[in-house]
This record gives sequence, structure tokens and C-alpha cells, in this order.
Amino acid sequence: MIKNRLKSIRHQLEIDTQTEFAELLCVARQQLNRWEQQKEQPSLDTAYKLWEILLLRLPDINLQDLFTKSLD
Repeated sequence: MIKNRLKSIRHQLEIDTQTEFAELLCVARQQLNRWEQQKEQPSLDTAYKLWEILLLRLPDINLQDLFTKSLD
């Protein structure tokens, strides 16, 4: 199973609220919440767009940094 690391990245950026992070990512807070809770995963196209946005704040991030493999 693949899980996204958006919650971890939000904390790494020292962004406290999902609302603020959702605004940065140009998505609805409810959608970000579903992603952070692992209820849904962004599509590959969406993940690429998120990565492009995050790249401005985290220049060393690569697309694989958005996801991790889980042994669940």
C-alpha cells in the first residue's frame, strides 16, 4: 500500500492548519483532510501538481518524497 506524506510535509513546513496548507496547495481543506487521513490518495496528475507547488518551498523535495510504502 502507498501512503502520502502530506501531513508530515505540512509539519516540516511549520504550517499548523490544514486550511493554510490547502490554500498553499490550491485544494479544498476537506480534500486535504481526506488525503492526510489516508482515506483517499491524490491521483498521479494531482501529486505532480502538488510536488510542483511544494518545490517552491522545499527545493530538495522530489516526487517520491510525497509517498511512502506501507507494510499494512
